[in-house]
Amino acid sequence: MNTEDLLKQNEQLILENEALRQQIQDIKNGLEGSCYACESVGEMNKELLKQRDDAWLLNGRIFNEIDCRIEHGADSNGHLEAIRSLFKKKP
Repeated sequence: MNTEDLLKQNEQLILENEALRQQIQDIKNGLEGSCYACESVGEMNKELLKQRDDAWLLNGRIFNEIDCRIEHGADSNGHLEAIRSLFKKKP
């Protein structure tokens, strides 16, 4: 084999490796499997993980506001209103 053939074969192997890595990731995420429900369950898992992460961020903001409120007093700099706004439902 000459150098050109080896380079082409190497590129092909790299692409195959990337495809296999993606397939493994899809299986881990529940997006590919042996049953018809795996994909929908995987999508639900991704959505639930996103909701969990969003909740953690909101909790962090709430605790920061509460800390600020305790440090500066309930009515200073609008902290009480900021805390209330964090609990309001978003559209």
